[in-house]
Amino acid sequence: MPVPIICEHCGVSFPTEPNRAKAGRKYCSRKCYFAHKTRDLSERFWEKVDVRGPDECWPWKAGKDKKGYGRFVVRFGKWMLAHRLAYELTVGPIPDGKDVCHSCDSPGCCNKAHHFIGTHIDNNADAFNKARKNGHGYGSAKLSPDQVRQIRELASQGRSRKEIGVLFGVTDVSIGNIINGKTWR
Repeated sequence: MPVPIICEHCGVSFPTEPNRAKAGRKYCSRKCYFAHKTRDLSERFWEKVDVRGPDECWPWKAGKDKKGYGRFVVRFGKWMLAHRLAYELTVGPIPDGKDVCHSCDSPGCCNKAHHFIGTHIDNNADAFNKARKNGHGYGSAKLSPDQVRQIRELASQGRSRKEIGVLFGVTDVSIGNIINGKTWR
């Protein structure tokens, strides 16, 4: 039995089979599909950004890479990092060999007020000066020294590695490595 769906491009209600609705059918026709996909780049981009106040972060709402950077398909087969495209749309071209760095330290932020142009070295110096990368100044570590002390204390009280891992958002293997001194010596 067909179910009604509203076309994302033209707004017309159209019937479709339940399995196609579950699969994410969004358009009433190929014409609407291609018309929607070829909309203005800026319009397609900004609908995926949670635009907030001028001093707040503007988080990317769509797909991200494993480091948290937004990814945007510019055209078939070509994508860009969202913060770089946000910079180009609001400020202008990015000079060759330069990075768009985040003063807010949020890789998904698309607010031009939080971006500055620099080299990879500038960005690393900024990270070092602010002791970021993990918020604690310890490289790519997910835990702070205080959390490591708490983990060792909980382990000495007989709490399981799995239970401690859940509390701190890390694996039981990571907890075992901390307890045995393989990491965080």
